[in-house]
Amino acid sequence: FAVWVEVAFLIALLRLIQYHVVEPVAAGEYYPDSSMYIDFDSSTILHGYTINARPPVYGMLLDFTEAVFGSYYLEATVAIQILCSALAVFVFTAIMGRLHIRGPWKQLVVLFFGASPAIAGWDHCILTESLSLSLAVFFFYFILRYIQERELWAGITAVFLATVMSFLRPQFQIYLALLAVFCVLKF
Repeated sequence: FAVWVEVAFLIALLRLIQYHVVEPVAAGEYYPDSSMYIDFDSSTILHGYTINARPPVYGMLLDFTEAVFGSYYLEATVAIQILCSALAVFVFTAIMGRLHIRGPWKQLVVLFFGASPAIAGWDHCILTESLSLSLAVFFFYFILRYIQERELWAGITAVFLATVMSFLRPQFQIYLALLAVFCVLKF
């Protein structure tokens, strides 16, 4: 238990340094694609039109946070991304346990995943990358749980996540294709 406390402390410390010292950005870091997500209008997509040829989930998240948090919606979006990313570290730890990876390797891999700037560096960006990484971890947990435990709810959750991820980034449609092949082979 003490080792896990140390790992969690190191991850938290390194992420705080990443968020506040290395790249201190209050409302989110902007990239050329960020404005396309910010300008997204959810009501238009509900009428069947695409905007900037972007998948709708992230733009809809921005519209939702703007409706709830007003002018602080970008900060709220960054906070949601940080929260999902932190939760993904715990889910990643659960994946390591399901794969029977034991300490000290388990703690080392979780530390590298949780503290990696390649993972945490996207959390403050107004882009889909942070949520994509977090949702991919959640997807793998639920599909692994379905395979190991044969719990139908876990399989349904994995399919739901893959569908949401497809509308977040089209590259995730491969997950739906792989799930379809898996289901054909299983049945």
